[in-house]
Amino acid sequence: MLNNMPDEILNNLFKTKDIYLASTLVALGFKYFLTKKEKQFFFSFEDNEEEMLHVEIANYWDKNLEIDAITLFNAFKELKSRMYE
Repeated sequence: MLNNMPDEILNNLFKTKDIYLASTLVALGFKYFLTKKEKQFFFSFEDNEEEMLHVEIANYWDKNLEIDAITLFNAFKELKSRMYE
């Protein structure tokens, strides 16, 4: 899925296997790419200065985020659905 992406994007990807972190980032509006390697899924997000992805990841781990519960749940369902389609 990532094979057709320009090199400058591939070099700036944040990858995680943590579906809860990925769900949070999706709920915050970040676009993701799903990849599968053997039996593991990875969620990749473009990390650039304008979108402040690294700040939101730090906020996630510091428990400094406020997200609507329904938005978060829908993001989680979307990711689970994409994993098993």
